[in-house]
Amino acid sequence: MAYLPRNCPNCREKRVREATERYEVQVEHDGRTYVVVVPDLALLICDACGNRVLPPEADDRVSDAIRAAAGLLAPADIVNKRLSLNLTPGEMAELLKIPEPVYSRWETGGQIQQRHSDLLLRSLFEVPELRRFLSTPESTAQSDHPQVA
Repeated sequence: MAYLPRNCPNCREKRVREATERYEVQVEHDGRTYVVVVPDLALLICDACGNRVLPPEADDRVSDAIRAAAGLLAPADIVNKRLSLNLTPGEMAELLKIPEPVYSRWETGGQIQQRHSDLLLRSLFEVPELRRFLSTPESTAQSDHPQVA
């Protein structure tokens, strides 16, 4: 068995190897629990203590599986739908009334959007009237209600 030239972050033994196995985990996202399964996940296993480490590529696959289990738009879907509307990431963030870095993390896969944000994205992509409404200055105007100090 060929071990990698690295120590296990748990037991410090040099008995870490690459492996591919079925990965199943329960994940809580946005107040709900999902069973997430990746049938062939590449990971690192320590034969001394059994510690499993997910390399960055594996983390991306698990995030994709979470999105699928929760029924959320995938990053590529968000990008493609935005491009079909001829909008920049900045314009999308402005319509959604969120900071551009937050929106960008949804497109790059760095952050999984919450269900209410996913619903707003889907609505924005599919309903032209909503895009028009959100792009008007009135949609950002403060209400006439006095603020409580």
